Amino acid sequence: MVGFGIGTDYGGSIRLPAHCTGLVSLRPTPGIVPGTGQLPFDASPSPVPPNSASMQARLQTIAPIARSIRDLWVLLRVMAGPDGVDGNAVPIPLGSPAGQSTADVGVAWCDGDGSYPVRADVVKVVERAAEALADRGARVINRRPPGLDEAESVYARSATSMVSPTTSVCGRAARMN
Repeated sequence: MVGFGIGTDYGGSIRLPAHCTGLVSLRPTPGIVPGTGQLPFDASPSPVPPNSASMQARLQTIAPIARSIRDLWVLLRVMAGPDGVDGNAVPIPLGSPAGQSTADVGVAWCDGDGSYPVRADVVKVVERAAEALADRGARVINRRPPGLDEAESVYARSATSMVSPTTSVCGRAARMN
């Protein structure tokens, strides 16, 4: 119903909904988009940046979601860069996606993480996408990254390390009431 949206992404909170609904998204590298205003936050009238030493500030990013790559790019360019509040935000030129070549781009793909089965039709679509990239000059390999079988447990430990009575949204909400 709208041309774009903004949310936060730590482990796929923007990318997964986009994937499931035919939209496009990306998870900007931390520091590209200021984290000012994301939860948990101090409820004071002035915007407060996240604690720069927290896992949240280092791993969660504010991210765009849109109907097309062109719209996504416009939104990212508006969002990117220092805002004068978040000291982690840095001025990095984004360049331009127009006319970019896939020549000499390295692409690795795999048919799953080894713990959950992936439907054959999904694997086939990803395989065809890898072939299309290879046809356009990308160096494509089919290889599961080492340690991928441990990724879910590592992610769960890092995500839960952010939650404590002083940093969780629920903890703050309870004290504000």
